Amino acid sequence: MKISKNFAFTLVEFAIILVVIGLLIGLGATLIGTLTKRTKYTESKEAVKRAVEAFKGYGIRFGYLPPARPINNYNPSSPDPSFNQVGVNGFDAQGKALLYIVSSELTNNSTDLCSLNSTSLSITDKGQPKNNIAFIIISGGLNFNIQTNTAIYPQGQNNVDDFPYDFTRPEEYDDIVDYVSLFELQQQRCSYATSSHLFAHL
Repeated sequence: MKISKNFAFTLVEFAIILVVIGLLIGLGATLIGTLTKRTKYTESKEAVKRAVEAFKGYGIRFGYLPPARPINNYNPSSPDPSFNQVGVNGFDAQGKALLYIVSSELTNNSTDLCSLNSTSLSITDKGQPKNNIAFIIISGGLNFNIQTNTAIYPQGQNNVDDFPYDFTRPEEYDDIVDYVSLFELQQQRCSYATSSHLFAHL
């Protein structure tokens, strides 16, 4: 004859289990929040990269770039029409419009960029001056606040907000910024234009 035994948790054991479950839930929520932020940041980087490639492709193909709307007309809910012109939607992963800044010398459709020697657009990238910039694409990052005008700071630098046409909110710098120089565009455009010209005469 087999005697079955009923097992039950004591109140202390039950309390320990609840504490462990609570810790696991808290840890999971923290990890999910961190992973979500990391995913959004990565997606915004990809959006900036796609936009840069689209504008580069446009410049290489046509020899000039679309004009940007005036910088003081930046609207976080409405991208510059130039993004549509080059075939990208102009939003980052936060649903905020990317900022497009372009050298005025490159927006003249009667002047091929291969004929230019310089541009008037200059920036500072983490303290290093960079001249002859063709264009810049900027995402406000996770804090939904564009902080970049012509100076790019190290990620995490405190008390930064150089862009007065968005939120005026100095805080930790987290903008995602990419830019292309005139020289980089010329390297690809001028060889593209030469090869296209040769093929047209074959």
